[in-house]
Amino acid sequence: MPRFLIAVTDSPFPSLDPAKAALARVDPELRMAKSAAADDVLAAARDADAILVTYAKLPRDLLRQLTRCKAIGRFGLGVDNIDIAAAAELGISVTYVPDYCMHEVSDHAMALLLALARKIPPARRTRARSRRLRQHSARAGAEGQGVRVARRHP
Repeated sequence: MPRFLIAVTDSPFPSLDPAKAALARVDPELRMAKSAAADDVLAAARDADAILVTYAKLPRDLLRQLTRCKAIGRFGLGVDNIDIAAAAELGISVTYVPDYCMHEVSDHAMALLLALARKIPPARRTRARSRRLRQHSARAGAEGQGVRVARRHP
């Protein structure tokens, strides 16, 4: 039986090892697109059995040119970069990872809430404004506006 061919449109990850491990039972051939541009995606995916996508756009006209695709897997949340209606019409299942980066997103949300509770953003703006005023005053004084200041003798 021939190996499954899975096209990978794009990947921000340093390695596809986690995806390969998840697919080890199937032992597919992975083909990486040169870029997320439609022509490069089509060159890699035209005869693929499935596609793994992160950010690349998969519009209707591209999906219609796929000859064997039965599944599209989205690395991450949401599928706004995939024409879901066209995929359904063509009998292509679309999946995504509903808990992708859940811990990272919740950690970040809590950090933002704590920053607001501690008033860090306004404090940062005030400090930056104060620093700019000090720098401006120092420059104005250094330019010497023609004013003489008497010195006190010890």
